[in-house]
Amino acid sequence: MATVSFTSQLKTHAWTPLQGALRVMVARSISRTKSSDFPALKKTLDRGMLHTSASNHLDYNAIDDNFFVGTCPKDGGDIDKLSKDDRVTAILNLQHDKDIAKHNVNIASIEAECNKLRIVYLRVPIHDHDTGDLTTNLPRAVGMLDKAISIDNRKVYLHCTAGAGRSPSVAAAYYFWFKGMDVSF
Repeated sequence: MATVSFTSQLKTHAWTPLQGALRVMVARSISRTKSSDFPALKKTLDRGMLHTSASNHLDYNAIDDNFFVGTCPKDGGDIDKLSKDDRVTAILNLQHDKDIAKHNVNIASIEAECNKLRIVYLRVPIHDHDTGDLTTNLPRAVGMLDKAISIDNRKVYLHCTAGAGRSPSVAAAYYFWFKGMDVSF
C-alpha cells in the first residue's frame, strides 16, 4: 500500500481554498504542539471540524483563546452554555433568514439571552452554498469579526448553520487578512 502525505491529501479534496486553508492552519497548529498522528487528524478534519465541545445543538471548536467556530445556536439555552462554558462575549451569525427559518432557530430567544448576558450579537447574512454571496459579503464579515475580537479582547463565537462552509471560510480569511497566515502548501 502506497503512503500518501497528508498535505497531498489536503490538496486533492474538493474544499474551497479558504476552507482548505483553515484546515491547514488547524493541522499546522496541532503539529506544533504535539506529535501529530496525521491519519487520525485527517479523519477528524474529514468529519468537518475538530471537536472540542458539544451539546444537544452545538458542535464547535476553539480556533484560539478568543475565537470559536461552530454550528448555530438554536435558542437562548445555547447562548447561556456558550457564556458559561467558554465565556463567549460576542457572536457573529452568518446565517441567512432562510436558514434561520428552515432550522427552527429561535432568534428572539437568542437575542434576549444575548441582551441579558451582555453578549454582543452581530449578523452578516450569507446564503449557504452561494460562492457569489460569500465573495460579496466576505470583506464585511471578516471586518466585523476583526472588530468583535479586537474590542475589549472579546471571545467571539462565529457560526453559520453547520459550521462547515461559511464560518470556516470567514475564519480562514480573517487569519489570512488580519493575522498574516500563510496559506501556501
